[in-house]
Amino acid sequence: MIVVLAVAGSFAATVIFDKKPVSAQLYPRDASDSGTVVIEGRVSGLGIDSIVVDVKKATLPYKRIKGTLAYVGDTAPFSLSVRLISELSEYTFTVYADTVRVNGADYVVCGDVYILDGQSNIEASTS
Repeated sequence: MIVVLAVAGSFAATVIFDKKPVSAQLYPRDASDSGTVVIEGRVSGLGIDSIVVDVKKATLPYKRIKGTLAYVGDTAPFSLSVRLISELSEYTFTVYADTVRVNGADYVVCGDVYILDGQSNIEASTS
């Protein structure tokens, strides 16, 4: 995903995402009963100082992380991560370049999925 921003009138910055959450995405839980959401990419063009990720659990604030950008030439890479607890909760992500919203995802969850195929008397097997 590519987002182009107008910064300080005549300058433009582009935010390019290599990894980001999408709406209704399931993150698998790991051995510590959590999952990791990675927001990664780069900003091309000067004028943006930071990438901020706001996460809500249900409708309440959960985490806010901020990555300060370090430019090499006119490009600044970023990589932020958020741990989600594997439980019956939905998370909402909003990503900002400074104060401008550049991405978002709703109904993000963490846990397990089991797919069973058959009639109403289906039984899971271990083989």
